[in-house]
Amino acid sequence: MESEGIPSRTTEAAAPGALLRALAYAAECFMSTSDWEERLGDVLAELGRALGATRAALYEARARTQPMPRVEWRETPPPGSGGTRAFPRWIDALSHGGAILGPVAGLPPEEREPLAAEGVRSVLAVSVFAGNLWWGSMLLEDSVREREWSHDELQVVMAAARALGAAFVHERALRDLKVAEARYHAIVEDQTELICRFDDHGSLTFINEAFAHRFGLPHDVARGTSLQRVLPGEAEGTIRSILGTLLPGGLPAAVEHVLVLADGGEVWVRWSIRAIADASGGLLEYQAVGTDVTERRHLMEELEHEAYYDDLTGIANRRMFTDRGRRDLSLARREGWSAALLLVDLDRFKDVNDSLGHAAGDDALTQIAGRLERAIRLESLLARMGGDEYAVLVSKLADAEIAAVGRRLMDAIEAPLLVHDHTVRLSASIGVAVFPRDGNDLEDLMRHADAAMYRAKARGGGIRFYNENIDSQAQERFGLESDLREALESGALRLHYQPVRKLETGKVIGGEALCRWSHPGRGAVPPSKFIELVEGSELGVGLDRWVTTTAIGQLGAWRAVGWEGWLSVNLSPRTIEVPGLAGWLRGLLSAAGVPPGALVLEMTERVLAEPERVVPVFRELRELGVQVAVDDFGAGYASFAYLEQFPLDLLKIDQQFVRRPWSQVRADAIVRSMVALGHSLGLQALAEGIETREQLASVRDAGCDCGQGFLLGRPVPADEFERAFVEAGASEGGAPKAEAGI
Repeated sequence: MESEGIPSRTTEAAAPGALLRALAYAAECFMSTSDWEERLGDVLAELGRALGATRAALYEARARTQPMPRVEWRETPPPGSGGTRAFPRWIDALSHGGAILGPVAGLPPEEREPLAAEGVRSVLAVSVFAGNLWWGSMLLEDSVREREWSHDELQVVMAAARALGAAFVHERALRDLKVAEARYHAIVEDQTELICRFDDHGSLTFINEAFAHRFGLPHDVARGTSLQRVLPGEAEGTIRSILGTLLPGGLPAAVEHVLVLADGGEVWVRWSIRAIADASGGLLEYQAVGTDVTERRHLMEELEHEAYYDDLTGIANRRMFTDRGRRDLSLARREGWSAALLLVDLDRFKDVNDSLGHAAGDDALTQIAGRLERAIRLESLLARMGGDEYAVLVSKLADAEIAAVGRRLMDAIEAPLLVHDHTVRLSASIGVAVFPRDGNDLEDLMRHADAAMYRAKARGGGIRFYNENIDSQAQERFGLESDLREALESGALRLHYQPVRKLETGKVIGGEALCRWSHPGRGAVPPSKFIELVEGSELGVGLDRWVTTTAIGQLGAWRAVGWEGWLSVNLSPRTIEVPGLAGWLRGLLSAAGVPPGALVLEMTERVLAEPERVVPVFRELRELGVQVAVDDFGAGYASFAYLEQFPLDLLKIDQQFVRRPWSQVRADAIVRSMVALGHSLGLQALAEGIETREQLASVRDAGCDCGQGFLLGRPVPADEFERAFVEAGASEGGAPKAEAGI
């Protein structure tokens, strides 16, 4: 009898072919068949027959005291009851991976006697291990022969035992996996987070109930669906943007985005995304877990707002102005930009608090903040620095443009306020410091703007530059602008009218309304000076409206006495963009009894440079029936591509081409090209600035339809224009397109 060893000789060995077939059958059953447990008896029978045994059985290690076979096979019915096999020596040897084999006669008496009593003459027992765990043993008995088991027989039984152990391991792994998956799915399905898995192609492999509910995706169609089809574009793009940064099995990455719901609401979602590794360490798939962080986001926004925004007015506070101002100046320094800080302090604001109360004062401060916010560019920075003091930081502006910003701020403050049923008029002192001329950092600019502001306050308010030279120039502009505002409000401005003649006949067919200002101290102020001063401001819009209203009223009076000519007025780009222009004009024309075609609106080429903004306005004017002219054509922006997009009627050729300060041949060629361009688009051409007969002959030869200039008639007051052209009936009448050949 041999124990825990390999026999050195073979006697009465089974046929090799039978052994191999038995082993192959065992391997097939244990490793390839789902019902392998049901076929244990078949495997034992195959092994028993192949080895010439009379019995084969499987014993589990956990039943050590009274082990009964879990499965057994017998060649013939048992002669007796079939005893146990709980021999201590066997248990010790088998639990350590040994084997028991040989004739029963060679066993110790405590083992030999019970076996012999059952008729067993030879045994072969081997261990069955499930991984590192001893599961039990596989036993073969021979009740016919006292035999020594061969080496091959032992190897076949041990191989079958190992296959059985592997089957146990596989079963346990599957069972554990199913339990784990069940637990995982139970946990995941109970989560409110949005959970999904997808492969490197973006195809979903799993979604939980919360994810399916949020995006309306049934579970049964989730697998294989593209993530791009499920998530909104921004969400899918946000997730994909970080996939390249993830390592399989590494740390997750997080991103946030806003998710727009079907009802229009918004939810902020924070995604935690990880790359899951396969057994070899490569990428298996990705998992994304989305958490609703809307409440946290709102809380953060509230905290940020409290930290960086003024509680009363809602605009930036001193802390934000300092933080962002330093960043803006750092960028300006790096990019070579200029910047300006305007410090605004309301004058005598204490009187409002003292007379109307602090609640009224707070209302006034809030209204002023709103006005200042509307008066500056979107990219500018406005803040309330405390009390009745505000600050504005602007970038990339010349000194004249900075002065214009200051003027707009002053206008916003000086307009009457309705505070608690009381009309309040405020003024301000504004100090201006320019980067980098007046300081290289925010602290320097603040100090110098503060000094300039106090200098302005000491002089009764207004705007002061820290730099004295710039300050004097700005004061000149501000003074002139204030005087113009007063002249407009008091009715001190006048309109003159310059005739427009048909070049073919010399007849007056219309006129242009031109604003004139006679200043009590400065005398006649050139239109180029004061119009440039207010262009782009609210005052400029007011001036345009006064000119248009006055001209239409005058035209109505002339039309009433039988004059059929037209009048043109100039509109600035700012006026054109004021909402409701066409409706306002319709009301004026109707009230004055003027047909829309008798009004010509002149606009500079600069308007044409932004067609997407003004083309809708031009179309409204065309629907109204007024005529539209391009003033000073050729001096700036216009091109054939621009002209094609606009519903125009008249090109006014800039006087520099008419007066020909360079080569006559070249100037004549340019004018002819412009006229041809206009005619090709169905437009008429008007030559401006005709002062000599030579110029008149030149533009007539070039094909111009009509013209104006000192040679054809100077601008004159309304009564002189009326005597010369209206009463005399010299006009041929009609708008520029009313008569063919004009």
